[in-house]
Amino acid sequence: MYYFLAGRDAFLRLLPKGGRWAEIGVFAGDNASRLLELCEPSELHLIDPWFFNLDFDWFNPPEWSPLFGDARRLVRQLSSWAYIPKGQHVNEHFDRLYQDVVQKFSHDPRVTIHRATSAAVASTFPAQYFDFVYIDGDHRYEAVRRDLQLYDHKLTEQGMFLGDDFCEHGVFENAEYGVISAVNKFMKRTGERTLILNHEINSFFALIRKPDTLVSDDERNIARDQPARQSSTSVWWSYHHEVTEEARGGNNGTITGCYGFHTDYEYRPWWEVDLGEIYPITRIRVFNRLGATASRANNLEIFASSDAQSWNKVHSNGGAQFGGADGLPLMVEFVPPRSARFVRLQLDSQDFLHLDEVEVYIKTDSSRSDAAAPRFRGVPPVIQAMIDSEISFIEINDALMPNYHHKWLIRSDGSTRGVPAF
Repeated sequence: MYYFLAGRDAFLRLLPKGGRWAEIGVFAGDNASRLLELCEPSELHLIDPWFFNLDFDWFNPPEWSPLFGDARRLVRQLSSWAYIPKGQHVNEHFDRLYQDVVQKFSHDPRVTIHRATSAAVASTFPAQYFDFVYIDGDHRYEAVRRDLQLYDHKLTEQGMFLGDDFCEHGVFENAEYGVISAVNKFMKRTGERTLILNHEINSFFALIRKPDTLVSDDERNIARDQPARQSSTSVWWSYHHEVTEEARGGNNGTITGCYGFHTDYEYRPWWEVDLGEIYPITRIRVFNRLGATASRANNLEIFASSDAQSWNKVHSNGGAQFGGADGLPLMVEFVPPRSARFVRLQLDSQDFLHLDEVEVYIKTDSSRSDAAAPRFRGVPPVIQAMIDSEISFIEINDALMPNYHHKWLIRSDGSTRGVPAF
């Protein structure tokens, strides 16, 4: 964990220019303008419904709302924060904000506006599409947790989450934010992020993958969109009745947390991919369907073959449960690499087989002049940029993170107030 002793703009200037960005929670578009100016994205997707799904009458709020709690206080504070004119409905005001945002960015071809919730639009983006996702929408715990989970695999392997208001309370009196809890839990579940905060009371945050968790630029997923087939389809649950068409959902590059393909209930159901030629495979990543039925894959076995006739078992999961879109996929490494053209995943039991996505990696030829070097060597580049910059920062032991609640401030001049000893 790092503390960056400067403002958000100084941090944004350290980020690589270009890349695909998404901003969740746009409001009037001020932060979007900042991102366009400081980060120069090649694409910026603005995601916001500009709509409040109220369970009460805005002009006659009750004392208590099942969805929002103290409805009268919400109306009072939201009207003040969003500068809603007296006598105007909140959704009328936010519709006006949406129209203003459309006008503001109408001449910038880099900007695409999505008037929808982050959950509704997530499925329209392929896996590993974004380089940066800026989270500044609904600050309640469940909403932030959902955004992190849904967009984690929309990020490239070296992608970064950013966000605002890593603090306990925001502009609303007695309204607790869930950002800290959601980020902490996400880091605990994925176990592969470095957290950066800044000195401001309503701190921004950045989450970047640690170097040893990355798929470097000298690796390539050779299974994506290759011909696949499976042992059967389910009349009730498969998307397609034809086995090769159904099997394509297992390696189409889309990771959703649901299943990409589904077999029938049978003894030792299987799914396999034809890589097109024999490759030296360095690792396989398997993304499981999440939820109560994830345990069906506990007895998963992986086989490899050069001719689809003679198969060698290369992995047996032994009853262990694994995840997927939650950041905990099954990872099988091969040292030295395992040569094969066909990869088959099969249950050692009678059940349904349904997985989200299968990835098969090889090392690319690093001797080629056009081969890119691994993105991260030693430390992530943003942290290296912090080291190289004239702006000071403090490294805090990650062990403090689970108990951190942002009750103290590091001033921009580097002095401290209430900083615990560590």
